[in-house]
Amino acid sequence: MTLTRINSNKPKAHYGSFAEALLQCKVLDAEQLKTVVDQAAEAKQPLEHYLVEKNLVDPAAFTQAAAAYFGMTPISLPDGFAINPDLLAGKSVEFWTKAKAFPVARLAGRMTVVFADPFDLPAHEEVDRAAGGRIWSCVASEKDVM
Repeated sequence: MTLTRINSNKPKAHYGSFAEALLQCKVLDAEQLKTVVDQAAEAKQPLEHYLVEKNLVDPAAFTQAAAAYFGMTPISLPDGFAINPDLLAGKSVEFWTKAKAFPVARLAGRMTVVFADPFDLPAHEEVDRAAGGRIWSCVASEKDVM
């Protein structure tokens, strides 16, 4: 089984805001963005959580924009992907589930970890500590990770 990097003609970039990444990756146009930003504010939710919770954007497009915003590699996991237990860094499955992340590879002392919610920075820090501070972060849709 192999991981697939999501193909994109969009240049890798780190945007100043997630809203800017949504626009530049053509996930939403300016009018749609203004509408959902207002709705998210009214719901007192961060934009990224509002978009996912309300299922307002395609998961692959959301993953692409999140990856561009954080400068991460977006990947798609094959159906039936199984986690190698040797990669769990001594942590329980519950730890990884709570972090909405899991390790997919280890090479030269560095662990590749896929995150479903790259906006959860405390979870990212916990995973980084569990892996000894040497991780390479990727992002995939929540459907792929969970």
